[in-house]
This record gives sequence, C-alpha cells and structure tokens, in this order.
Amino acid sequence: MRTRVSISAAFRPLFRRVGRWCTRIPFEHAEYGRLAKFLLESSAEGQVANGVVRTKLALTHEDISQLIGTSRESITRTLSEFRKMEIVELKGSTLIIRNKAALGRLVAA
Repeated sequence: MRTRVSISAAFRPLFRRVGRWCTRIPFEHAEYGRLAKFLLESSAEGQVANGVVRTKLALTHEDISQLIGTSRESITRTLSEFRKMEIVELKGSTLIIRNKAALGRLVAA
C-alpha cells in the first residue's frame, strides 16, 4: 500500500501538468484560427508579388488581441509560431504573408 501512495504522490505533479496542457490545445487552435482570419482579412488590399502578400498593419499586438478576444501574450506567441512555420512575418508595421494557403487552412481548422 505504501508503494502505491508514494508512486501516486510522485506522479501527481506530472498528471496536473499534462492535464493543463491538454485543456489548452483546443484554445490554442481557436486562437490560431482567429488570428489567421484577422490577418487574411487585414491583407485583402495588400500588394502581391511572387505569391507573397505585403500590407501595412497599423495595430499593436494589444490592439489585435482586443479585436479578436484574446490576450496580447497569445498574439505574440501565435505570431512567433506562424513565423517559425514560415507562414507570416512582421517587419515593423509591415505584415508579410508568405503562405496564404496555410493561413487559410488554419482558419478552416
């Protein structure tokens, strides 16, 4: 009986972390989709060259977060993920969409 109790106590923090991580997954995908939709709508009037869309985005991460209903930290984190996936890039106030199809798939997901 002691062994069961000690194993249970040893793994309890791990189970809690896994539980928190699993509950975040649907929300992160929803954030991806909302931000992707916002970026696509914001780039509708952008310049297209070689499949890359460039447009001015005169909003801060805080402004975007308030518009789509999430935190500023989530916007920053999600944009960083999009950059790592080579979907979008922000250079100052210029939004560069490198893979519009992938951004569209994120909206649909």
